[in-house]
Amino acid sequence: MPRAVLVSAAWVGARIAFGLVIAPALGGDAGREHFTAYLIEKALSIDNLFVFAVLFRAFAVPAASQHRLLFFGVIGAPVLRGGFIAAGAALIQ
Repeated sequence: MPRAVLVSAAWVGARIAFGLVIAPALGGDAGREHFTAYLIEKALSIDNLFVFAVLFRAFAVPAASQHRLLFFGVIGAPVLRGGFIAAGAALIQ
């Protein structure tokens, strides 16, 4: 747990540092957009953790299988997202 907190703090710090470079380089609007998008993404990722915990408990997924299921979920999400984007673009055309 202490290592996870340190790694998370390092990533948050890196993101803040990047935002502090973006704001002066590209302007205040770009900096605000960067931080707004980051905060929204963080909020959604925390929400996802809650949903995973609820689903794992509801379906009584053993702890040994949770890592494998999360791995396939992480791999499957961008694949499905890309498919839905492609299908949506085809429908618009």
